[in-house]
Amino acid sequence: MDSSSSFSSRFEELPPSPTSSTHSFHSTDDFDQSTPEPQPATSSTPTARAQPNPSTRERAKPSTSEGEPLGQDENGEEDEDDPDHDHDDSDIFDRSSAFKTRGNTLFGKGQWQEALDCYREGLVELPVRTKPGVKVVKGKQKEEQKQDEEHSNSTKNILDGVDKLNLKEEPVKEAEQESDPEEVELVELRSVLFANVAACCLKMERWKEAVVACDEALEEKPKYMKALHRRALANEQLGTWSSLTSALEDYAALSSLPDLSPSFKQQIKFAQTRLTPLAKAQQEKEQAEMMGKLKDLGNTVLGKFGLSTENFKFVEQPGGGYSMNFQR
Repeated sequence: MDSSSSFSSRFEELPPSPTSSTHSFHSTDDFDQSTPEPQPATSSTPTARAQPNPSTRERAKPSTSEGEPLGQDENGEEDEDDPDHDHDDSDIFDRSSAFKTRGNTLFGKGQWQEALDCYREGLVELPVRTKPGVKVVKGKQKEEQKQDEEHSNSTKNILDGVDKLNLKEEPVKEAEQESDPEEVELVELRSVLFANVAACCLKMERWKEAVVACDEALEEKPKYMKALHRRALANEQLGTWSSLTSALEDYAALSSLPDLSPSFKQQIKFAQTRLTPLAKAQQEKEQAEMMGKLKDLGNTVLGKFGLSTENFKFVEQPGGGYSMNFQR
């Protein structure tokens, strides 16, 4: 798989929207319109792997002259040395990318729901996200096995332990630098699809769904600029103390990213200036509402004893804290 050519055709994001004026909702990157356009389904689960219909989606495997399927050994197991071993993997990416391209076309036409369905179909085509330490091989999870060798000689165990301690840091650093090109491609495509789902939800003013989709995209790429920005926009529209605080956190994360355009930096700064007093005011409002509810609850309980919360006065102390005075 040529990663340099596949990235330019598979990972383009949203085309310009006919009604959008902010670059955070879409990308102006060109996309390959020669990619086949599958029809979207109306309901799907983004992170669940769909079961293909054998009658329409499963291909017959070619076989050798002896009748043994190609790519399998004499025991019926897949031969990893076979040149067609990764054929199914490429099909997965091609199908998912085709749904994304179709979604981009629909998004550019202002058909938000139809585009959303396409992006979700693209997510269904991809393997489910796995936990760290688990690999996905053709849709199946295989845990990375840790080989712990047991030695009968206790002296050899001690020496081996010392060697492992001395060399412990280097293999870890090397492992961190290693990256599977297919896994990188998978992460990139999945994060783009989730971010595009969020863009559709923003257009349809489905703020909570947009936040959830951005959460998924950022699970793949924690510093994904468009996902951070779209989540901030959605949280700002939700308008709660918690959501406004989250929006400010996302804008702070955005401001620390490299290679931001001057206009976008100015946009971030303006948003932070605008949201800070709003978050403070919403905090005071929600705290006052909470205290009012607690006061009503207290009056309900104390009323049975002929008392109310007005009988208890809290006075702030100079050194911090409060003192309570009871008044009849």
